[in-house]
This record gives sequence, C-alpha cells and structure tokens, in this order.
Amino acid sequence: MKVLISAYACEPNCGSEPAIGWNVIRGLASRHELTVMTRRNNREAVLGCGEDWVRGVEWVFVDPPRWLTFWKKGRSGVRLFYLIWQVTAFFRGRELLEQGKFEVIHHLTFASIFPASPLAFLGKPFVSGPLGGALEAPPLLAATLPWRGRWALWRQKWGRRLGACFSFAGRVYRRSSVCLGATRESVSRLQALGAPRVELEVQSGLDPEVLADLASRRKVVGAGGALCILVASRMVFWKGVDLAIEAVARARSQGLEVRLELSESGPEEASLRDLVGKLGLAEVTTFLGRLPGHDEFLAKLAGSDVVMHPAFSESFGQVCLEALACGVPVICLDWGGPGVIIDQKTGYLVEPGRREQVVERLSEALLKCADDRSQGKPDPSVLQRRALQFSWARIVDSVDRSYRAAVEGVRTTRPMSP
Repeated sequence: MKVLISAYACEPNCGSEPAIGWNVIRGLASRHELTVMTRRNNREAVLGCGEDWVRGVEWVFVDPPRWLTFWKKGRSGVRLFYLIWQVTAFFRGRELLEQGKFEVIHHLTFASIFPASPLAFLGKPFVSGPLGGALEAPPLLAATLPWRGRWALWRQKWGRRLGACFSFAGRVYRRSSVCLGATRESVSRLQALGAPRVELEVQSGLDPEVLADLASRRKVVGAGGALCILVASRMVFWKGVDLAIEAVARARSQGLEVRLELSESGPEEASLRDLVGKLGLAEVTTFLGRLPGHDEFLAKLAGSDVVMHPAFSESFGQVCLEALACGVPVICLDWGGPGVIIDQKTGYLVEPGRREQVVERLSEALLKCADDRSQGKPDPSVLQRRALQFSWARIVDSVDRSYRAAVEGVRTTRPMSP
C-alpha cells in the first residue's frame, strides 16, 4: 500500500518516542510504499544513519514557520509546539494527497491520545497508534500523594483536557478506521471518545538480536548476601522512586539485607537524597546518576537481583522489558504499561491503593523476592520467553493488520467525507 505516516519523533539510536517512530517505520518499509512526515531537525540523523531501507522511504521534513515558534527553547513548550506542528503537517499532508494517491494515513508519534491528529480529516482511511497518554494515577494513590504530586497530577489532567478540546479529539477518533491503544486504560479512553475499532498493542519492543544480547549478559547471581535492587528511571514524581525507597527501608527494618542502586537523575533527586538520609539508607544506597552509555546501564541491570519500577503513569516501561530479557524479575504496580508486560510468573505485581498501602505491598514483594532467590526462582529462561512476546516485529504486524482492516472497512462501508 501507499501509506502516509506522521512521525513527529523519529530517530535512530534513541529511546522513548523517537524509538517508536524509527522501529515501526523500519519494519513497515519492506512491506509498503511509505511517505513519512517528521521534524526537520531529524534530517541529519535519519539520512545519515547508513541503513539501506531508509533510501526506500520518501522523507518529508516539516516544521512550523520560525516566526510562529521562535519562543521554543529545548524541552520548554514542547506540547504547544507539537500542536502547532500537527496543524502544519495537516496542510503539508493535504498537499501530498494532491500530488499522489495514498490508501492509508497513519499517525504514529507522538504516541499519545492527546492532542489528536487532524490528519483524520483528510478523508482517507486513518490509523492511530499505538497510543498512550491516557493513563492517570490510581485514584487512591493520587489522593494520598504529597501536595506537589497532587498539583502535578492536576496540571497533567487539565493539560490533557485542553489538548482534547483544542484538537477536537472526539471528532478525530470517531473518524478513525482503527486505533491501537498501548494500555488497557488507553483502549477504554479511545472507546469512550467514539473510536469504532480499538485494539490493545504495546508501544515498544526489542529486536531478536537485542534480546539475544541481553540474555547473554545475565550474570550468575548467588542465593545469599544482600539483595541487589536497581531503580532505573528519571527522578520525576510519577516514576514513584520515593515509593521504592520507602519500601526498601521498610523491608530492611524487617531484617532484609539490601543494596539499593538508583540510576538516572531528575528534578526530584535532591529530595530523594534527603529521603535516603532520613530513612537511614545512606550506607546501602548508591546514586549512579546517568551512566555513560546504554551498554554500561545494561551491565548494571544484568548484575541486579531485581528491578523496582513503581511508576504510576507509565504507558510502557522499557526498563521492565530489558530486565526480563536479562533474566531479572521486576517489582511494579499492576497499572499501565508495566502491568501489561509483567505477570505473576515474571515478577511481582503490586495492587495500587493508598500511598502507605503501596509502600507496604512493595516491601512485601521485596521480601518475597529474597525468599524466591534463595530457592533459585524465578527461572531466567521463563522471564526471557516472556520478553520474546514483546518484539518490534509483533508491533509492526499489528500495525500492518490495522492498515488492511482500515482499507477493507472503506471497501465495505460508505467513506466518510473530509
């Protein structure tokens, strides 16, 4: 098929949103004739990567006029800039439709429900996703967070509502042929917005060669000694790093010997360092900061006994998948993306609740993990088989099926007018 893709974020050798754009497009390039609209500042990385498939894609580098976006500096104002970029992409997409025939239009990144893409109004079969961004914190946990966390969640909630309003989200998703939701919550939100067909599909994955490399990194971990706990996430409030620290302190007070390592940094780092000192964990805690490269991070990950990732607003959680590939179990909330990746055979799912309940349940999971380790459980091969279920190839297959379903739907029903 001839497919027009909107991928605001799309770069090689990156994580997060750029990785979604890059890996999905790479997988689709051998199956369809692709025209991809992305940002102009991606040009050098895209065209200079040296991968053969790139030459088979028509790349259209789009940005709003400078006079309209001169105020944007770094990450500041990204959401407003993105909204303006989407409008620019709509008009460029309309020009491309006048130049050639496209069978499907696909909004890929940002992989967020809000703001919705206006490309749905171009009158072609329209596919969105996989989309996250609808996930809100568990209500009981949100209500018992410190005031800074509650304030941040309030701003996040109203930001989404404004994004939905300004992008006419209901009208966009009612006109969509197929939507892919990255979490159960995203599926429910898309259905509530009137999307006629919604399917669950995660946002990220790993390539087979990467999975094999990660599996080979697993070190033989002894059954005794301190439980080595790794928390690897940006130090922002919704990652729940403070919950992990408090749970470690509680487990330690019950006799568990621990060693806690905190990777990455962020705006909450100072308060987290204070919390570590207050709870008497300074002698068993190491702040690693941002490691020099991903290879160094993976070495640290593979040498850990367990990864704690109690994020409560996470659409995927790549570190959870990489941990499984290394044969390392994960402790996380049964919420959002991590709750989709991890099951009871590959980690420890903690039911959300009030803040103090979550800390207690995370602590209990640590104690259970230590007990399982003494018995040689879980089997790393079980974790690695689970990781195999989350591959970029599977996501590409899902998107490909969505294209075909979108076209078949148009052939069997009256097309919508733009």
